[in-house]
Amino acid sequence: MSPQAGLALGIDVSHHRGRVDWRLVKDDGVSFGIVKTSDGGHFIDPTFDFNWTQMRHAGLIRGAYHFFRPAVDPVDQAQLYLSMVGNILHESDLPPVLDVEAYPSYVREEYYAFSLAERLNRIRQWLDVVAGATDRVPMIYTNQNTWQATLGNTQDFRQFPLWVANYGVQQPNLPAGNWGGNGWTFWQYSSTGEVAGVNGGLPPVDLNVYEGSEEELRNWLGISAPRPLPPAVTNAQMLNAVRKAAEDLGVDPDDLVARLKFEYLGAPASNRSRPYDGPGFDEMPLNEDEKWALVQALQAVLDGPEDNPLE
Repeated sequence: MSPQAGLALGIDVSHHRGRVDWRLVKDDGVSFGIVKTSDGGHFIDPTFDFNWTQMRHAGLIRGAYHFFRPAVDPVDQAQLYLSMVGNILHESDLPPVLDVEAYPSYVREEYYAFSLAERLNRIRQWLDVVAGATDRVPMIYTNQNTWQATLGNTQDFRQFPLWVANYGVQQPNLPAGNWGGNGWTFWQYSSTGEVAGVNGGLPPVDLNVYEGSEEELRNWLGISAPRPLPPAVTNAQMLNAVRKAAEDLGVDPDDLVARLKFEYLGAPASNRSRPYDGPGFDEMPLNEDEKWALVQALQAVLDGPEDNPLE
């Protein structure tokens, strides 16, 4: 079964789908992509940075999800997700997503090691930490069976948008009394889709729809115009360029880094090698002279020794 025509189409992928050509995905009529960020307390999807930056360059609306493991400290899980997404999630991106499902069987067993009240409490902790850090209301991905059998079909989370999985039906079956009367926001309606740019255009890939058109999705997110693209550099290269620009302008490099809120580019150290996905030059709170100095400094950094930190 396929949803009604006119709804915004999306896909979701993890490292299991390999390297995705997001421009081909966009050209195939897809409006949004949701990609795996992390799993439990330690696993980071090795394709996340590539997928995240390439979706932006392709002009797709983006989302990022964390797979919840009930046996792992939920605050640790939230911090792992935030370490990857917390500083780069933009208002034009989809809300943070928590993947709640009792699959595979070992995950189901983890849930049943706790009382129902503790299962719900652990999910609530992740949502509260991420909401507080991002100032966004997270979205929950789940399915009717998981929510009914494992989480008591509770309506306690009805204020969080629902992304529901249900295949082969004309309308999805929803848990929690039609999600507390709020219905679904996103629907994963197939796990065997075909989309250009994924698996050479062959199945499987998960297919999703938003509850409205692409225009309505953009309105929901408050997107009024395309976001300026960032330069294709690493975080370390951008941080070095900001410091060099400050020196050329005769200002304190730490003050300029702080004004741009770029401290995260180099801390933790693992962030330095990640692709830069912050604001484009036109989004930065800089005057024209400062922007020009930064453009020139970035070119100098790119022409010099790679990732050579400036003191």
